[in-house]
Amino acid sequence: MNKIFGIAALIVCAGAAQAAVITQWNFNSNPADASTATGLASPSVGAGAISVFGGVTQNFASGAGSSDPVTTDDSGFNTTTYQANPNAGPVLAVETRGVRVDVSTLTFQDIVLNFDWRTSNTGSDLLRVDYTTNGGTSWVLGTTLFDSAGGDTWNNNLTVDLTGVAAVNNNAQFGVRFVAVVDSATGRYRAANSGSTHAGTGTWRFDLVTVNGNVIPGPGAIALAGIGGLLAARRRRA
Repeated sequence: MNKIFGIAALIVCAGAAQAAVITQWNFNSNPADASTATGLASPSVGAGAISVFGGVTQNFASGAGSSDPVTTDDSGFNTTTYQANPNAGPVLAVETRGVRVDVSTLTFQDIVLNFDWRTSNTGSDLLRVDYTTNGGTSWVLGTTLFDSAGGDTWNNNLTVDLTGVAAVNNNAQFGVRFVAVVDSATGRYRAANSGSTHAGTGTWRFDLVTVNGNVIPGPGAIALAGIGGLLAARRRRA
């Protein structure tokens, strides 16, 4: 019985999901340089790429207020040059500007995205997260809109759970994009601060952009799990 118990314990360890950070950006300078106006667009953990699209421009600014545990030299990925509302009528071309993140999920499954997001007073208060499984050739539009808590405010620990989407697992061409979207009721961008007017010069800022996943068990672990099932059945018959 002790031998069976020992083998069963080994099987549990071998078959258990191994949660891990695949890639993370904290945007802080390395080495630290005492300036939040400088930073790194390369990942602080893992590999991947972050970029802007649709005419958006980027620089670095303070990440103070985000969930980054760093308290000095904490930088955030700051973006601006979003689409402005026309003087009258609905926006003619929408959902064409934002930030893109590309991360290979090879050997990983159960993908979850976490991020911190800050809007300026005149920045758009509605953000949608889309994902791609073919390197951006096409995008699956997100079904959840994130609504900012207000202007000049960090919205921390936001989560997009893709654990039920098999196509994003073990995929070298996985990516997500953060897109500014309009209020569906008016067809216009809405300022994050209720007392402000939306402007293309408003900013979005990001920090601790993290792609998480569970390591896909190898053939050995799967075989051990099968043996575990046989042992369990044998013990029940004994």
